[in-house]
Amino acid sequence: MVYIPRIILEPFAILLHGIFSTIAKKYAKHGQRKMTIPQKMTIITIAKAFGLTYRDMELLAMDLAEVLGLENITTFQNFNSFEKRLSTKGLQDVITMTALIVIRMLDKRELHIAVDSTGLQIKDSSSYYQERAQKKADFFKLHVVMDLETRTILLATPSDRYYHDINPFRLYFLPVLRLLADEFGFKIKYISADSAYAAEDTYKAVEELGALPTIKPKRARKGRMGKYYRMRGLPWFKYYANRRWVLEAMFRVFKRLFKPYIRSDDQDARAREALYKALAWNVLILLENIIKAHIAKQKNF
Repeated sequence: MVYIPRIILEPFAILLHGIFSTIAKKYAKHGQRKMTIPQKMTIITIAKAFGLTYRDMELLAMDLAEVLGLENITTFQNFNSFEKRLSTKGLQDVITMTALIVIRMLDKRELHIAVDSTGLQIKDSSSYYQERAQKKADFFKLHVVMDLETRTILLATPSDRYYHDINPFRLYFLPVLRLLADEFGFKIKYISADSAYAAEDTYKAVEELGALPTIKPKRARKGRMGKYYRMRGLPWFKYYANRRWVLEAMFRVFKRLFKPYIRSDDQDARAREALYKALAWNVLILLENIIKAHIAKQKNF
């Protein structure tokens, strides 16, 4: 079982439980009631984010029994069956919600957006045999939209290794960014991405958001693509396009914290496991800002 310092684990679990308590009901209509739904979701999120197994969840629940108010602890089989009923869409909504909490907390009205994806190696029951046969390791992709000022993951979606990066950008990220900008009154200053996201329609969609499309162009073309290719040498374009280093550095820290692999066997479970890691990242950023605000308040006294 992975060691997580108690000084971090306990406040992290309390904060995560508080978030789930605001969005999930206490009990389901049917089934055992040894633990509440927010309690189960807290244990599952921590375990999945840090690469623990279902059997480890019982031990984790024992460690957190006092801070979560657990009187009874369910079995690892019940954790397994409960987790399979959770939806990726629900986890994506919680990820966005936690990012918005941090953005509101820091009173940010202007978003500095970077888009990229990272690969998480698949370490399921058959990966040992693939390694023994010296086959190339398979991986699962996590696509994210990050606000570079707060370092929160605003949007996240998983996919297999064959899904091109531009597809979630077109079909999910850009429409939801427009919705968030309209609903919460955010101004998006720029969107930074590498050349995998370069296409005429994506440049146009970013401009329609009122943002600078600092997406690295692939090569010179006629029309709009040629326009952005010519802009690539301008100082402001270079500066905003190269701001992607913040996201790339985050991926390195992200993988050190939450392990660069996923254990699940089927595609839906892998998708949820990748999203648990993104949610845990946002909760850690939220916890960091709460601690900073508390320290600043104490200094003022």
